Amino acid sequence: MQMRKLCASSLEWKYIYKLMKSVENETIRDYVENQIEWNVVKANQYKFMEYFLKFLTVVTPTVVFVLQQCLDSKNPLVQMIVLGAATVTSASSTFIKFHDKRILYRKSAEQIKEETMLYITHTGKYNTEERDEQFVLELDRITKGANKEWRRIEEKKEERKEEKKKAEKKEEVTREGEKEKKEEEKRE
Repeated sequence: MQMRKLCASSLEWKYIYKLMKSVENETIRDYVENQIEWNVVKANQYKFMEYFLKFLTVVTPTVVFVLQQCLDSKNPLVQMIVLGAATVTSASSTFIKFHDKRILYRKSAEQIKEETMLYITHTGKYNTEERDEQFVLELDRITKGANKEWRRIEEKKEERKEEKKKAEKKEEVTREGEKEKKEEEKRE
């Protein structure tokens, strides 16, 4: 099994490696290994991105404060750029949903490990002649369930974007109405 750098603990990879060695059917072993590796690596990548974005969300407002204290107020461009970055990181953490995606991948990896353990030990539904077929079908069910959940997360993200656009348009219309009202008051 190819171990990916900076993606998971060596202890977890050792466990996965031992688990995979116990699967007798080579085709099934390769399939399971691929599924577990994909989910573990993706979960850890999203974990890194989630924590990095949280770090930026905390650090950038602090940088703005320090810049306000250190720089003269005649040149606020740098402060505005850093403040803009703080706003973007905060908003993107809301819309990107790294946490939800990380949990989804982690959950899938753990479900696959659990099913693999049941399969290896011939326990429960895998105590039959058709256990190979049942196992592959169960892995497909887990993967399809994760894909449905992924789509749901992405659809929610799109809905939030649309709601934000509607709110911005409404705010723009309100501002234009107020502007027209002020112009009418000036005319009178």
